[in-house]
Order: sequence, then structure tokens, then C-alpha cells
Amino acid sequence: MTQQRQDLADTLERIRAAAQDDLIRSGDMSRLDRERAQAAGWLHPIIRGWYMVGSVASAQAGNTVLWYSHFWLFVQRYLDERFGDGYCLNAEASLDLHVGTTTVPTQLIVMTRQGGAHTVQLPHEISILTYPAPKNLPDEIATHDGIRVMPLPTALCRVTPRYFLTNPIDAEIALNMVNESELSRVLISGRNTRAASRLMGAYRFL
Repeated sequence: MTQQRQDLADTLERIRAAAQDDLIRSGDMSRLDRERAQAAGWLHPIIRGWYMVGSVASAQAGNTVLWYSHFWLFVQRYLDERFGDGYCLNAEASLDLHVGTTTVPTQLIVMTRQGGAHTVQLPHEISILTYPAPKNLPDEIATHDGIRVMPLPTALCRVTPRYFLTNPIDAEIALNMVNESELSRVLISGRNTRAASRLMGAYRFL
């Protein structure tokens, strides 16, 4: 029993050394370490080839804390490794991050430069939808904790009218945060007459 505990301790030490933010790829650890840690409840699958490192108690059935605390970290690494600089979150997801909303969405929508449409199923009924939209990727890209997002003025111009109805507080925060001259530049350069009318109405309301 003592030797088994020592073997597990050595395994966890190697895994934690190889992991980044408690996320690890299967190729970054030996098969023996992976099987040993997973059997002991310290390694939890996200998708094929990706794992979270965490205690048994933190990943018990019905406990979403471990996954939710790693969601955006996983998103950053997964999208970066899969698409490099060839992706951007859609307007709604970009706005959420700009205003500090870190709630895990039911589905994260990502525009890509290449590839086909694909849905990645994640733990706890969460998913990432990626679809090719090279012509819709903004010329300028911002980053939030390493995740590529639309700049705030661009996201405000592209977000759907429904966002203002379903997320009024976040929309108000974004309207108060944005630089008005930058917003005007985006509106004029893109000839976004509908977005301009919508935003003018929102400012009047405020």
C-alpha cells in the first residue's frame, strides 16, 4: 500500500509538472501515468486527448466547480492549438468577455478562417461551435486572457438586437465603456446604418 501511494504521488508530480493551469494533453504524459491518475480519480477527461487535473472530491458527479473554473482556460488553449490566429469569438461572446461576464455559455460560437463547421461536445452539456467565416473575421482583433475576440466597438456594431433585450445590463456597461470616436469610426467604415440606428436608440434610452 505504501508503494502504491508513492507511485501515485510520483505520477501526480510528473503530471502537474507537465500540465498548464491543471490542463494536460494525453501526449504530455505517459500512458502509465495517465491510467494510474485517472483510476485514482485525479485526472478527468474533457474531450479526446485533453484532461483536467483535480482531486476526486472536486469532480464528483454533479459538481461543476472543477469544470467551470477551467472552462475559459481550456477554450484559450484549445482554440490556440487548433486555429492559431485564425479564429475570433462571435460578437455576443466577445461582448460578454469585454464587460467581465465569465459565466460559462451553453454554447460558445467561434468564427474561423479555415475548416468546416464543427461542434465540440464538452462536459456538463456545454459545447463549442466553430464555423468558417473568413470574410466576417474583423480586420482588427483584440484579446482577452489570450482568447481572440472582436474589439468592443466592432462587437457592439455586430451584435444582434436580441442581445440588448436579453442582456440589458451588460449592453449598458458596454455602451458606457466604448470609446465613442472608435465606435463612430467602425460605424462609418462599415456603413452599418442599422447598427447605427440601434446604438443611437440605445444611447437615447440611457
